[in-house]
Amino acid sequence: MLAPAVGGVCIFCRTPIEALAKKGNCKGCGSTPRLRSLSVLLPNALNRDRIAAHQPLLAFSAPRQEKSVLAPYFPEIASVSLHGVYASVHTRGVDARDLSRYVGGSFGGHYSCLLFDYFVEHEPALAEAYRVLAPGGVFLTHILHTRLQEGDLPPTQRHVIQPKPGYYQYIPEDQPMVSVRVGAAWFLRAMARTGFRCTRFRVSDPAGVVCDWFLGHKD
Repeated sequence: MLAPAVGGVCIFCRTPIEALAKKGNCKGCGSTPRLRSLSVLLPNALNRDRIAAHQPLLAFSAPRQEKSVLAPYFPEIASVSLHGVYASVHTRGVDARDLSRYVGGSFGGHYSCLLFDYFVEHEPALAEAYRVLAPGGVFLTHILHTRLQEGDLPPTQRHVIQPKPGYYQYIPEDQPMVSVRVGAAWFLRAMARTGFRCTRFRVSDPAGVVCDWFLGHKD
């Protein structure tokens, strides 16, 4: 499903966006295509009055700007990550593939952006997401277009990421992170096997970047 683009300006600061701007970032406020696409997607994809009895959102590695866009849909946001720190109140060491610290049905939402890009164990992570969501809960994730392809390719390791100054320096040496490519059709079927009602949204940004989002509902 293709969500509509929003004019030729940044939806946050109204700065004109040049299609060839570096990585599509806004020159006025610094917003990224994925942040702008999230802002377009949410009103079209979520009903803020019907999300899992107003339970909190489990948000993986979400920066402040993404949390601000998500906040109107959830009464509370639990900020978590495996590595790095993304808020003053934040839980580090949370692995999406093993959420056993949380009881089933604890959350109204499970959010991530560029999470499934970095490990191959997608089905265990999807199963854990489904388990910790309450009935009526939603799963939402974004996979970068360079790590997503059409078709049935299962999660496949491309290479091991090598940290360097200013680039993933916080990754422990004994826990290497890998770059993964996956097929969109495979990912949707994996979501369905887990139990989700799922939809793929392709959001076209004025900067010329198409962002792919995968939405799952737990009945």
